[in-house]
Amino acid sequence: MISELENMYNNISDQAMEHIHSNEIIMTIGKSRTVEAFLKTAAKKRKFSVIVAETSPTYRGHDLANSFDVKYGGSETVNGVKSSKLELVPKSEKGRKMFSTIELWIDDARGISVQQKFIEAESGDYRLAKYSNIKVNEKISDEDFKLKTTNKTKTVAAPSGF
Repeated sequence: MISELENMYNNISDQAMEHIHSNEIIMTIGKSRTVEAFLKTAAKKRKFSVIVAETSPTYRGHDLANSFDVKYGGSETVNGVKSSKLELVPKSEKGRKMFSTIELWIDDARGISVQQKFIEAESGDYRLAKYSNIKVNEKISDEDFKLKTTNKTKTVAAPSGF
């Protein structure tokens, strides 16, 4: 048990390649050593983008300011939700080659993203993601986490050491 706890970052990070694919946009909230290790492992072989949203009361998302110039873009209503628009410009040259600007709309009442726009550097093309029917801290039953299979599903044991 102690050995498993001591190696938990490695054990989690070893799964990164199964969950993160090239050209994906990953959004996380605040700062986490576990998530950071997971993302760094995937970044060794995959090219993807990461957005870190701010949280309270810890405000660990301040690390976001180290990677982006952040400007308040005013108040807007998105899908009926009063939101604050943030405009992020990557500070690194590598980041600016990928996106010229990232725009986030944050729900003023709940502090969560309701819309995101990623504007590509060279073409000006963009990806727009809108979120609706957002539920926070909903109870999720254990049944929702059970793997649903059919009678054609074959179960195999993982190789030792995996």
